Amino acid sequence: MNKHWRIMFLVWAASVAGAIPAMALEGRAGLKVRPRSFYNCVEILGPRATSGPLSLEREGEPPPAFSSAGAPHRPVQRGAGRAFARRSVVDARGAQPAKDWRRVRGSGASAGPLSSASAAISSATQPPIIQNADKEAEQGQEQEKRDLEQEKRDREQEAKVRDQEAQQRDQEAQQRDQEAQQREQEAQQRDREAQEREQKAKVRDQEAQQRNQEAQQRKQEAQQREQESRQREQEARDRAQERIERERELYGRGTGDINEGKFQQAIERFDQVIEERGAHAEGALYWKAYAQNKLGQCADALETLATLRRTYPKSGWLDDAKALEVEVRQSSGQSVSPDAEANEDLKLIAINSLLGTDPAQALPMLERFLTGPQSLKLKERALFVLSQSGSPKAREVVGRIASGNRNPELQMMAIRDLGLFGGKESRATLEEIYKSSHDAEVKRAILQSFMMSGERERLFEVAKGEPSVELRAEAVKQLGVMGARAELYQLYQSETSTEIKRNILQAMFVGGDVEHMLELARGEKDSELRRQAVRNLGLMGKDKTASALVSIYSSEKDPEVKRAVIQAFFLQSNTASLIQIARQEKDMSLKKEAVQKLSLMHNKESTAFMMELLNK
Repeated sequence: MNKHWRIMFLVWAASVAGAIPAMALEGRAGLKVRPRSFYNCVEILGPRATSGPLSLEREGEPPPAFSSAGAPHRPVQRGAGRAFARRSVVDARGAQPAKDWRRVRGSGASAGPLSSASAAISSATQPPIIQNADKEAEQGQEQEKRDLEQEKRDREQEAKVRDQEAQQRDQEAQQRDQEAQQREQEAQQRDREAQEREQKAKVRDQEAQQRNQEAQQRKQEAQQREQESRQREQEARDRAQERIERERELYGRGTGDINEGKFQQAIERFDQVIEERGAHAEGALYWKAYAQNKLGQCADALETLATLRRTYPKSGWLDDAKALEVEVRQSSGQSVSPDAEANEDLKLIAINSLLGTDPAQALPMLERFLTGPQSLKLKERALFVLSQSGSPKAREVVGRIASGNRNPELQMMAIRDLGLFGGKESRATLEEIYKSSHDAEVKRAILQSFMMSGERERLFEVAKGEPSVELRAEAVKQLGVMGARAELYQLYQSETSTEIKRNILQAMFVGGDVEHMLELARGEKDSELRRQAVRNLGLMGKDKTASALVSIYSSEKDPEVKRAVIQAFFLQSNTASLIQIARQEKDMSLKKEAVQKLSLMHNKESTAFMMELLNK
């Protein structure tokens, strides 16, 4: 009995000793190990394990269940010095527990009574179930070893795979880096190429712009040369027109002086016209001889008539000069009879001479000339002689012809003669004809007669109230020839037509009205009219307008008006002002305009300035 108890105790001790490494294994492997109960030993010992005074029941635990053979059904594996613990392994997924046998080694170093008891148990005859358990334990151990080795190999293989994957990822990362670097290089290359293309495009654009600028500059230069050519032509025409207008003005004033009996003053004016050698020089010679004859200077008058025949051998005034010569010679004591002359020209000369001594006898003869079959040339001469009479009868005859009762060509001659030789009555007759006539040419001729007779007021009224723009412009022109400055400025202030304002500015220029022209050049709102005023100032003399043009240029904002001022400086050869503009002007186009004008002047100052530009 004691022997059996000792065996049971040893078995129990071996079971307890085997549970400890099993629990340690559970902690390492993460497995749940449930060692078999102490009551498993009863299956090994059989009914003897429960016989005796010591009961196998554990406190608080029901008694072991026995099989039909009377032994408890709890198998226990035994071994010499070894203990086995079966564990139930539950994986993390909650799968069915797998049973595994683990051999738990005892402490072989401390043999003692427990080792001896285990050895004694091993040496005893073991039941078959224990032998199978040992085999299973060995197999399980071997399987566990293989599993561990396989697990190790798997881990190694997994580590290799991970290493390979890591290497592959590293290679892929390197490849991606290389590709990124390559893409970056390609992008940089594309950027460089794009920059080069952009730079080339800019160069091409700059070249195109430069070519366009050069083309525009050449075009502008061509236009400017053409403009300068036109301006020079216009200036030449303006100067010629100015001479013509001044000559006409002097001629008209001279004839007006004759009408007023101011013969000496008329001679002085006609001398100025003769010096110009213009279109009125021939008539001026004739009227000078006429005035000299009126003053009793017969020898001088004959000399003047000789000069007319000598200087202008084909002049239309030669016949009148012959008639005047007969009159001069008659006044010196000689007598001429018209009926004694067979030649019609000589008859007319005789009639003209007779008109001065016996108007009552000469007027019927002249009227027969005008109504008879004589040539137009003789009729014109007869009308001229008749208009110089001054008698009411002669004025009446000339007035009928001027009203249009005779030849239209004679009508124009009669209107002119009434303006030249008629008095207030003749001018009143002309005014009546103007109001009753519907012929624009007749009205134009009457306006010219008003100018020759000094009728400012009648011209001013026509310029203000005439419905026809052309006739208003003609009236303005005649006022300019007469020098009617106050009337022209008054008309300009009230006028609404731009075309008429241009004519008024031209008339102011002809009349030499510098003061009002300066005022309009500064204050006129219309840029085109302001430019015309500035251009006229350039033609009106450097001494009178230079300082005013400098002031206008410095205060002007319109570039076109400034160009007109530069042109005015050029017209009056104001080199100093142009050089000042070329040095101080910030606008390159205006600066260039001034330099171009200087290049055309060819004087000492402009040449020195050009050399200065070349030396910079």
